[in-house]
Amino acid sequence: MPDVDAAPFQLRDFREAFPPDDLLVGLLEASLSGIALYAPIRGASGEIVDFTIELLNPAAQRLLGQPARPAGTYLQCHPHAHQSGAFAFQCEAFELGQPARMVACYPAEGLDTYWQLAAQRVGQGLLVSFSNAVDATRAAEEALRESRAREQAAQATAEHQRAQFEALVQQAPVAIAFFKGPAQRITAANPRMLRIWGRTRNDVLGRPLLEALPELEGQGFDLLIAHALATQEPVAGNEAPATLQRDGQLLTTYHNFVFQPFYDEHGALQGVINVAAEVTEQVKARHQIEEKELLTSQLNEEFKASNDELLLAQQQLYQLNEELEARVADRTQALAAALAETQHQREQLRQQQQHLQHILGQVPASVATLAGPDHRYTFFNANYLALTGWRPRLGLAEAEALPELASQGFGQLLDEVFATGQPVFGTEKPLLLYNDAAGEPTQRYIDFIYQPLLDGRGQPHGILAFLVDTTDRVRSRAQAAAAQAEVVAVAQRLAAQRESFYHVFEQTSALIFIARGPDHRIDYVNPEYQQLFPGRPLVGLPTAVAIPDAVQGGFIALLDQVYQTGEPYSGNEVPAASYDA
Repeated sequence: MPDVDAAPFQLRDFREAFPPDDLLVGLLEASLSGIALYAPIRGASGEIVDFTIELLNPAAQRLLGQPARPAGTYLQCHPHAHQSGAFAFQCEAFELGQPARMVACYPAEGLDTYWQLAAQRVGQGLLVSFSNAVDATRAAEEALRESRAREQAAQATAEHQRAQFEALVQQAPVAIAFFKGPAQRITAANPRMLRIWGRTRNDVLGRPLLEALPELEGQGFDLLIAHALATQEPVAGNEAPATLQRDGQLLTTYHNFVFQPFYDEHGALQGVINVAAEVTEQVKARHQIEEKELLTSQLNEEFKASNDELLLAQQQLYQLNEELEARVADRTQALAAALAETQHQREQLRQQQQHLQHILGQVPASVATLAGPDHRYTFFNANYLALTGWRPRLGLAEAEALPELASQGFGQLLDEVFATGQPVFGTEKPLLLYNDAAGEPTQRYIDFIYQPLLDGRGQPHGILAFLVDTTDRVRSRAQAAAAQAEVVAVAQRLAAQRESFYHVFEQTSALIFIARGPDHRIDYVNPEYQQLFPGRPLVGLPTAVAIPDAVQGGFIALLDQVYQTGEPYSGNEVPAASYDA
């Protein structure tokens, strides 16, 4: 007899005797196990959110009490499938495309038993075979419970990590978006990316890139994403132009970006991460510089041509006036040297300006420069933008960007600095800034200096604003002062209470003394008690030192007992002669 394990099962070996369609129907009808055919239902971001029930065989209909094609979905018919882990098991089996098995418990559905499940992806659907596992051993039940506990803990950990990651993406200082699958479906985009696109989350999430941003058609970004998916290699761009719809019109902007393939925990390729930063202002500034340099070059060429014509004329007049030619040559050389020096100084100035802007962009303070009598922005760093709610724009007057400052006197201070050329300082000055998120002004405190920027004639042409946010310092100091005041008040109340008690003790005929700490250092004795030891100092000394006989008489032992246990001690007619002076 041949070995049954010698060759894998081949359906085609039986097709002549058992036609596939008849064989499938026969297996479904004759199976003692329940068999269900499901089709996945996907959400907006592509994940499986439920299954439709395409067919239940007779055994499944008997076990579940459902018709062959129930009206509801899988989760509607099995509301406890999330709790038992069966839904997650079936989703994983479908996505991985590998045969899978598990044991699931349905105590909340009235079955009060365990079920054995086997799942296999078939085409675009999922085939699930199940049977009642009443005879499962206690060890298997215990293992299942432990597995479910571990799975729930892992799910909680994963959810926590997912929430942390989402918060990181939303707060990241760069624009981030996620594109899933060949359709390049947008599954996430943080606020910076939405600002670049000029869209809201509802406009883009769950939609393919070119459907959400149709103006990108033909600009090549979808091809770069497809290349990153196909090669699984990152694709980067530097100062790449992009024409985007903003405020109802198409604008060309520039960006540094990278399309990075990303994978799930199993190493399967999921899509592409897009990290980008808009550099439109930097590119435009460089273009302006290049245009100015081109104009300078053209002027130099024209000047050179003029020099050539002049030299030709000088050669023609050489015979007439050699001395005049020498003087003109000397002046030409001096002019060329002056032009070279001018170009050198222009280049040094440009490098110094770039270096200064680089430094100001990294200082831990809010820095901006404003030009002209109407104080228009010519520079600001990221800290200044963050402090002012990202409202300033280059070329915009401060009064237009931050209108709430006018009533607080800051505009008047700027006018004063520009008119007088003298700096203005402020320390912990209160400042109300409008907060878009809160919908109202928020109270801040700043240290600031408005420093005039002077031209070659010593006249102000702009102002440097240097601000340090001291809100936390002011609030901390106020809180510390309030706390200190409260401590002083409490100490005063306790002192008053103590003096009140001592006043009462002074007038009583009972013997009273108060001792503190493990050595029972005497803190107070009333006059009646002091009369027991006339002329002997007691206060401030340990009891055993002030009253040596108290040790031998057992009084110190009683004090130790009360101090250590916290239990009161009461004695009647206790002899005190042994403690007498």
